[in-house]
Amino acid sequence: MHIMAGLGWITRGSIAQNTDWTKGGVGKYFGQGYEFGVHYGVAELNMEVEADVSWHQHRQDLAHDPGVGPTPLPAGISPNGGTWEFRLTIARNFGGALGKNLAGF
Repeated sequence: MHIMAGLGWITRGSIAQNTDWTKGGVGKYFGQGYEFGVHYGVAELNMEVEADVSWHQHRQDLAHDPGVGPTPLPAGISPNGGTWEFRLTIARNFGGALGKNLAGF
């Protein structure tokens, strides 16, 4: 079993933050991700099963020229987002089972 958490902050320089994003400016960024996984292995079969679920989210400020608001993004696009992910892995090492009595498996 494993549990993982990751957090990240990126702060650009003042020139990048004080330039509108349509002109190449970049705002502040914050991202976070969390993952939980379970691993199970069967020694007789050299088989492993792993299931993981994770969630990732990010937020970004739109850079803009001083004294004015940022240029709006096109409809349907957001500087913030998040996603869920599920992963199931089944693996077997056939080379490790050579010479073993696998009757009944």
